[in-house]
Amino acid sequence: MPWVRFKGFENPVTLYDVVGIGGKYQVCVPEKKLEIFIRQDPPRAFECYPLEGKTVSDVGIPGQILRLGENGAEISLTQPVKVHTSLRFLLASEKSAPPGELYAKVIPADGSGSGASPGATRLHFTWVPAEAQQFLANKLRPEFP
Repeated sequence: MPWVRFKGFENPVTLYDVVGIGGKYQVCVPEKKLEIFIRQDPPRAFECYPLEGKTVSDVGIPGQILRLGENGAEISLTQPVKVHTSLRFLLASEKSAPPGELYAKVIPADGSGSGASPGATRLHFTWVPAEAQQFLANKLRPEFP
């Protein structure tokens, strides 16, 4: 197990990866399955707004969705954002009524061999309203000729 020195502690502290609780509770954290991303061809334009605490920025960052998954996306932005930044993400559909907004957090590329696009920013969706869920489901459904 790795150990880390923290301010205010004289000795290093051992870090543990907690995956469950035994005893009378007997609960485990479910194993996270590999996210499958579907390439968006052509990439889909959007705009996102970084959050600072609970305040949404007035200045949007344009970008494109490169690949889309059930719980996240790989995007390309016109300016970089730091890992762990929360974003208000505005989707637009082909029709006149947009499916609304959703929220996401920038996460590090997992390096698990999921084929991350070079230079892409990885997102995990943190709040998706019903209309946006339907929009995403339609974009993830395989199309047949």
